Amino acid sequence: MQITRYGPERTTRARDVAASALVRTRASWLVRPLASGLDPSGIRAAAPPCDRAGFAGVARRPRLRPLTSNTTALARRLDRLLDESPFDRALWGHMAFTISNAARSLWLGFTGGEGVSVPAAAPETRRYLQMMTRFSSAFALLSDTSMFVIGGSLKRREKISARLGDILSLLYIASATVKRFHDEGRQKDDLPLLTWAMYDSFFKLQVAMDGVIDNFPNRFVAFMLRQLVFPKGLTLNAPFDKVGSKVANILITPGAARDRLTAGAYIPRNEDDVIGRLEFAMEAVIKADPIDAKLRKAGKEGKLPQRTLTERRAAAVTQGIITQEEHDHLNYTDRLRHDVVKVDDFEHELGRGARPAESQEETWQQTESRKKAVVASM
Repeated sequence: MQITRYGPERTTRARDVAASALVRTRASWLVRPLASGLDPSGIRAAAPPCDRAGFAGVARRPRLRPLTSNTTALARRLDRLLDESPFDRALWGHMAFTISNAARSLWLGFTGGEGVSVPAAAPETRRYLQMMTRFSSAFALLSDTSMFVIGGSLKRREKISARLGDILSLLYIASATVKRFHDEGRQKDDLPLLTWAMYDSFFKLQVAMDGVIDNFPNRFVAFMLRQLVFPKGLTLNAPFDKVGSKVANILITPGAARDRLTAGAYIPRNEDDVIGRLEFAMEAVIKADPIDAKLRKAGKEGKLPQRTLTERRAAAVTQGIITQEEHDHLNYTDRLRHDVVKVDDFEHELGRGARPAESQEETWQQTESRKKAVVASM
């Protein structure tokens, strides 16, 4: 088609044809390297220059000069349209990650995490790391699904978001527990502490995830999440009492394990300090246990028929069952025990009205005398 140089309608049509031709030219130079696998960043360098000579057969009027900037803007816009947007890449990548987590959570739920490759660790902690891997995958699935389904109202559902926060905190606590066990040289005496802490964390993780699923607003999604996260149901237990007893013995027995556990804590070696008095009382009670065992054995054999504790102890010293030093330690232990367990004591009629000062003083004195009599008779 031949385009003349005169007439406003034909001149406008010439501009449109020229712009369309240039856009097609730019698109061909843009799509061809993409199809051949070249780097899109080199497209502009590979494209031929577009100047007025390209429009020689179309129109040569100076009025077409502003067309160059417009067509260049169109070409740049076409570049952006043909490129995949960063939002699309992020969205599809996130969806692929969520789908992979769903499959991973299902598999780890069936196997309990067994067979998962974990970093080089001690035999005592390998199984715990596998369980942490299982719960990490399940947590990623729950958090992504909650954001997709609940959306912005997730922050208004504070209990669901709080349970998700509990899951993250418990995973952090479990990781810190394993790290501390390794950093302190994998002490055998610390195994009860490690076992109790990991069992407690895993059980609470199970409870928190079950709470998220039970209270999920979309019940169909909740059903699917339960099948993916707990395909075999809730199978984990809280720490057994046998392990708890071992932990309690570590806490009340002076030793290296207890010192490692209380490292950095404020424990003054001062009997006048409240916290220090607790430490002295614990040590005194532990030392007095075998002495009390001697007295109980002698009492069963009928060697100590006395009624009061003071009389029995004095008789035990006389008969040589215990030494005078052991007798003094028992009295010292009683004093410390009384100091650490005593609490504020108030009269029952304190709130019924004020009484004369003389009667109050007499009442307090009588109370103190009764307390001393009871202690002396023990």
